[in-house]
Amino acid sequence: MRFRWATQPKRSFDDLLAEHIKDYQGLLNRLTLDVGVTGWSKAWKICIWARLQEGERAYKLLGEFIKNNVYPNLWGYHPPFQIDCNFGYAAGVCEMLVQSHMGVVDLLPALPKAWPAGTVRGLRVRGGFEVDIEWQDGKLVQAVVKGLSNEPGLCSARYRKGACTFSLAKGESRVLQAGDFRQ
Repeated sequence: MRFRWATQPKRSFDDLLAEHIKDYQGLLNRLTLDVGVTGWSKAWKICIWARLQEGERAYKLLGEFIKNNVYPNLWGYHPPFQIDCNFGYAAGVCEMLVQSHMGVVDLLPALPKAWPAGTVRGLRVRGGFEVDIEWQDGKLVQAVVKGLSNEPGLCSARYRKGACTFSLAKGESRVLQAGDFRQ
């Protein structure tokens, strides 16, 4: 049971993976069974694939969700109506673009090939920060990390296999580009 919680908020699955590989394989087996999945369970799968940094699989489910799991007004259905699947869909999209677990802000962790360019603004992450991200050709152009309610101190960010750490006080912002992340 411990591994299943590691894919949920406030935990990292990296540190538990080796210890719980059988649970991990069981989770993946359940995630690949999409027959008859609707509502909140489809949104849950989108979020889990995004957390596992499997952007293509999360994106596939996003498309299926819009095609098969919403009413014309975009409310999610799992008769008669479930707002939690709408919230889960939005959370999954955000999780594909930025994650913040174990004290690290991870930029574009599950970006699918279908989104080669884009901009997102105002994503809130753990630690009291807000993030704006711009990408082109599937690569980070820049990210702006703003301190909103954070304690003064260090902020750690990761992009692909690189990382950087910088000081950021409440009210300050820092522009990051791909070259700022060192392996």
